[in-house]
Amino acid sequence: MGPSQPAQVCGCCGGAYTIIGLDRYGCATRRSKGTCFNTFAIGRADIEERVVNGLRERRMAPELVAAFVDEFNAELRRLAGNVKAERDGARRVLANVERKIAGIVKAIEDGAYHPTLKDRLTALGEGEGSSPRPACCSPTGAPPAPASRPSRPVQEQG
Repeated sequence: MGPSQPAQVCGCCGGAYTIIGLDRYGCATRRSKGTCFNTFAIGRADIEERVVNGLRERRMAPELVAAFVDEFNAELRRLAGNVKAERDGARRVLANVERKIAGIVKAIEDGAYHPTLKDRLTALGEGEGSSPRPACCSPTGAPPAPASRPSRPVQEQG
């Protein structure tokens, strides 16, 4: 697996697995395009447990474990940046819709009522012109916690 290849791949479409919610990974193609029918999602803790068990079973050298943890944390930081960009985009869309609604309400208040204004206001209120709420918009908006290096070599654990 090279640096440009995803660490986890969808078994249905071959797309990358990405964070789809707080500590959950799922098919990025399904999330972004809706063309994949894979509904399977896996928790970050499950992935970490599988990786650590694999390292333990294969008795990997501590320096390799440390390199893995560093790469894993770098990927988490990159994904957290993507989540922030997605959240910022959703906020811009919301602000745009709110601005349009305010303009229509102002036009109605000024006496420029027309039935098409009502239809447009209804469409904006129901979410037309906005993107669906991304899974990253959790109440906390916090990225997942980074992994830590083991305090003792993997060979000694378990």
